[in-house]
Amino acid sequence: MKDAYQYQDIKDYFDDYINDNKEWFEENEPNDWKEELHHNCFNTGYYIIGTYKATQWLGDQVFNVIDLIKEYEQDQFGSVMTDFSSP
Repeated sequence: MKDAYQYQDIKDYFDDYINDNKEWFEENEPNDWKEELHHNCFNTGYYIIGTYKATQWLGDQVFNVIDLIKEYEQDQFGSVMTDFSSP
């Protein structure tokens, strides 16, 4: 899995999020935040801001990333819901 596209970038961002919120995590019961950890880290703020930065981040792997998302959503939800009209 470590060969996944942008793995290290995503891991570094997630590690920074954990470190930045470590005190809050330690003060709260694990069940209060564990289930929403990924959502809060990547969906409540902006991991990548702007179309230009998103395009740069995706690079020449854009279609591979789209295929991965489509396959995941199809397997997990039975349909694809993501709008792929912009980065």
